Amino acid sequence: MRRYSYLSILHAFGLLALFIVICILFSPIVWLLKDQISGEKLQVLYYVLTGAPAVVLFARTKKNIYKTREISQKLFSFKPVGVKIFFCTIISGVGILFGLVFPITDLIPIPDFMNNLDIDAGWLSFLLMVVIAPVVEEILYRSVVLDCLLFHYSPVVSIIISSVIFGLAHLNPWQFIAAFILGLLSGYLYYKYKNLTINVVLHASVNLVGYLIMLFFSEYSRYTDIYEHYSTTSIVILISLLLFFAGIFTIIKDDNEAKNPQSAVN
Repeated sequence: MRRYSYLSILHAFGLLALFIVICILFSPIVWLLKDQISGEKLQVLYYVLTGAPAVVLFARTKKNIYKTREISQKLFSFKPVGVKIFFCTIISGVGILFGLVFPITDLIPIPDFMNNLDIDAGWLSFLLMVVIAPVVEEILYRSVVLDCLLFHYSPVVSIIISSVIFGLAHLNPWQFIAAFILGLLSGYLYYKYKNLTINVVLHASVNLVGYLIMLFFSEYSRYTDIYEHYSTTSIVILISLLLFFAGIFTIIKDDNEAKNPQSAVN
């Protein structure tokens, strides 16, 4: 009998460690070019230099596991998304961002040097945050890490592990919280649909919010300060959470009806 191989927790964290090594190896290049290339171009260059080999590395790992398990499946599954699921995914992502992620991250003090960082908000930053990062990171952390973990562990355990890895990869406690929470939602959606298009839509909508805040509200050091400027924090959180649950409920209901067409008729 052939012995099947699986991506274990150790393997998953090993892939994360290799990704960090790749980032460290390319850091000197970024440092040497910081005076010759603008901040936005440097960010894109660094992300391409680190993201491309990471995608190749993770894809080879997934392909080898599929081959060992004699599974015929596309490495990266991008499929069309219905209008309802498309908008419910956006609503869920934005809702959990304003209703849960921002209020929690505001509880963690941010050092002055991070508040004083001069980050460009031009079209290259938009391209990186809203297009490149969602595609690359969803391929890495959902279609490779999560997919491989699902071979060996329960959906709940697999989604939690992949979310922890996704959070740790951001290398700071503020983005860890955001990435972990959003990773749980993204992992659930991937487990339900196995469609990277949905995950990219979620990721892109969340990053778009971050880009717009960076572009128009850079003078605020805390997200809840923005809340208070336009309304009260509790009202914004409540409305955001209601939007999140409404979006998720619609997604779950739509998934159940797809599995049980007769229930929609009755």
